[in-house]
Amino acid sequence: MFQLNPYVASAAMRFDQAILQIPKYSKRKSEAYHALKIIPRISFRPDPHKVNMFHLNINGGVEKLNDAI
Repeated sequence: MFQLNPYVASAAMRFDQAILQIPKYSKRKSEAYHALKIIPRISFRPDPHKVNMFHLNINGGVEKLNDAI
């Protein structure tokens, strides 16, 4: 535990600034979710999203995905 002290101090110093960013991150997540949700070959987990992280699944073969890129 002694070796973790620098990480705790660093996190504590940035906590107040980071907590203020959560509404912005949540809005960006919702915008991305709604923009990508209309594409038929894309699915999400969890769906509907409940937190600021979700898994994005793109259904398609490797060749089709490479062509799309």
